[in-house]
Amino acid sequence: MLRHLTLTLAFVAAGFALAAAAAQGIHLYLSTPLDPTAAPIVVTVSRGEGTDSLISRLAEANVIRFPQLLALIARIGGSNLRAGEFALSAAMSPQEILWTLRFGPPVRYRITIPEGLTLKQTAARLAESGLVRAEDVLTLCHDPSFVASHGIPAPNLEGYLFPDTYFFERPLDGDPRPLIEAILHRFATAARHAQLPTDPMARHRLVILASIVEKETSIPEERPRVAGVYANRLARGMLLQADPTVIYGLGETFTGNLTRTQLHDRGNPYNTYAHPGLPPGPICSPGLAALQAAAAPEDHEYLYFVASGDGGHYFSRTLAEHAMAVQRYRQQHKGPSSPP
Repeated sequence: MLRHLTLTLAFVAAGFALAAAAAQGIHLYLSTPLDPTAAPIVVTVSRGEGTDSLISRLAEANVIRFPQLLALIARIGGSNLRAGEFALSAAMSPQEILWTLRFGPPVRYRITIPEGLTLKQTAARLAESGLVRAEDVLTLCHDPSFVASHGIPAPNLEGYLFPDTYFFERPLDGDPRPLIEAILHRFATAARHAQLPTDPMARHRLVILASIVEKETSIPEERPRVAGVYANRLARGMLLQADPTVIYGLGETFTGNLTRTQLHDRGNPYNTYAHPGLPPGPICSPGLAALQAAAAPEDHEYLYFVASGDGGHYFSRTLAEHAMAVQRYRQQHKGPSSPP
């Protein structure tokens, strides 16, 4: 009996030793990268893809070894793998790879939207990233129900795709909605920072004004002054006479030079030389500085301004002063000018 007990204990000890060795081997496997010098690759996990399929692809790409073992460990560990794009590398341990697929950040793409882009130009900029198609962006941004769901009293999102630098994940099925939602959220934050009114129509009017300011000057200290000129004109019932609004209304037919015929064309609803008040909608997406200028224009008596030739403008209180500034500009640059 003693001999039988001794054999039993020996078998138990051997079992524990094997289990310990197996555990140590699994730990070593999970914590050891296949190739510490390997560069990362982008791996796309499709919606609904199984664990075995994904791990098999990782083995084929030489990111891991022993795929059957890793698949078993993944199933025992639970928690489904997420769909998306992930940066993985053979320089990562299998344990790090599994964590990244379950909890880690997906690949994000940096996209910068500059101030002053139109809706169409912004759609093209987003499409350049390869994440979405421009036509899908435009379709969504002209969807009445989507626009209305964000409290925007307009037929489209012109003026509301806030210029900034974004980091986007690749949307599933190329759906632009997550990107546009993020951009609109950034606009809402900027609107609060600029202290725009919460009333949708009052806010929309200021977005229109800010879009004109954005197009008229890129000099930060001039923006409140330009906004003040237009605020004074609106208060006096004067025509805004803003070249950028006319150009926006002309669209792709604009060749680079405004003509007298175009400035007198009442068929262009954005022609502020022919139609009083603000144009029907924004003409671009204004940045934060332009929004702040529209919300708090400079208090002055200027009614006119014309380019000075150095990137800035001459501001005038009277038509006579303005005419002298225009003449000075023409003498300096020997070319026609179409001041506001």
